[in-house]
Parts: sequence; C-alpha cells; structure tokens
Amino acid sequence: MEYIIVQKKDSVDGGLKGLSGRENDYAICLFLQNAELHVNGKQYTPASGSILLLNGDENLNMAANTDCSYEMLCIYFQERYFRKFSEADYDLFAAFQNEKENGKSRGWLDSCIVFKYGLDRKILTMYELYQSDKTEAGIMLLSVLLDILVTVNRACQEQRRFEEQKRENSDSSQKIDEIIRYIKEHLDGRMTLDDLREHFYISKYYLCHEFKRVTGMSCLEYIQRERIEEAKRRLRNGWPIDKVWLCSGYEYYSSFYRVFKKISGKSPKEYLRDIRG
Repeated sequence: MEYIIVQKKDSVDGGLKGLSGRENDYAICLFLQNAELHVNGKQYTPASGSILLLNGDENLNMAANTDCSYEMLCIYFQERYFRKFSEADYDLFAAFQNEKENGKSRGWLDSCIVFKYGLDRKILTMYELYQSDKTEAGIMLLSVLLDILVTVNRACQEQRRFEEQKRENSDSSQKIDEIIRYIKEHLDGRMTLDDLREHFYISKYYLCHEFKRVTGMSCLEYIQRERIEEAKRRLRNGWPIDKVWLCSGYEYYSSFYRVFKKISGKSPKEYLRDIRG
C-alpha cells in the first residue's frame, strides 16, 4: 500500500536519521522505550508509550543519545490521500497543526493519554497488519489508520485540557508530579494507596481524585501500567520471566500474569515469543 508505510526503528539501525519518511509524509511515532533525543538542537526525553506527531512540511535533524537505546514504531502516510476523509466541520489532521514551532507541527502525546485511549495497541495492530499477507490487510490498514487519526485528535484535545487544568492548579499538579516520580522510582516494591498517602501526608480522597483529574486514570491503573511497561522493557532486554516477575512489585506470579495479560493483551510467554520472532 503505497500511501502507508509502517516501520520499526531502533538505535541499532540508526532509524532516527531521516525520520520523516518520503517527501510530504506525515508520521505517528510510538516510543517503545524511554529515549533521549535532540531535535533541531533541542533536547527531548520521550517516555516509553509516548507519541511524536510530525507533519509533512518538516525537515528534521534528529539524533539519539548514543548512550541511550531506543525502539519505536513509525506510521508514515500521505496526507493528501487521507484529506478526503475530513469534513467541513472536522479536520482529520487537527492534532498535527495545534502544536507549532515556526509554523511546523511537533506534537507530543504523553504515555498516560496514549494508554488511556489505547493508541499503543492500535499502532501495534497497524504494524502487525503491515507485515501480514492476508488479502484483507490493506483495507484493514486503512480502517485502523482512520481510527488512529480520530483517536489522536481526541487524545490531543484531552491532553490540552489536562495541561490547562495543570496550569490552573499548579500546586496540586506539582504534588501529583512528585507522586508520579515516586511511583516510577519504586515500581519494584510494595506500593498501595495507603503507602502513598502516608508518604506524602495526603488524604486518600485527595490522592484518588486529584491523580485521576491530572492524569486521566486512577492511581492504581497508572501503577499497573508503569509496572507492566517496565516488565516488557526487561523482557525485551533478555530478562527471564521469573526474574521480571520478582522485580515487578507483585507478590504472586498469578497477580503479575493477570495484570500483564490485561494490559498487553498477551501472557508474558506469548509476549516473549512474539518479540523473539
């Protein structure tokens, strides 16, 4: 399908050079690992699960920190082909035009929003379809990409609302940012709402209400997703499943298995088999 290309890029193949596909391509890039990037001289640190949006006018000089590995899935597509699906009162590409820098789009979607809207799973589906030789794969690619574009618009709108609320409630948001940093630094150990409440001297109501207001998901949902994303990263780096479980913060393997399958759609063994090819 000449108007859609889906590729996996990583630090081994030097994929960040010439990230912008063909001339006039738009791109949606899902980061599968944390990364450190320099884009036209500016530093960015996209987290695993975050998305970078690029419009077709950009000529990016993009490079990764050589000490930091990265892996991402990129969807390239011809905007002129999909423009016909926009309507008078709905711009299918609004998300690519909202964040501007010298007239050029460089939009980011945070991982919590990506996970909430299931964009990570949709993009992985695109990659699987692109590799498929089924006769219906082409029309399914078109259908899934249109769904992704609509979902990206909705996700960007919600993220902007979160950012506006965050500015309006800076004190509260600063506390949630501290909690998020603490969570990410203690994924391997025991962590309950009561533990967080006692550590930060806040009420459980404040923790539940404000965390969901700022991030769009409950505190427990966020902890689960971060733990499973870290578990997936470790599996990709060659850790055995039993060691990943023991370092995942879950006391019992059954709990780890249940949450892993719920979030990733696959069991740990199935996920490991897929990444090994």
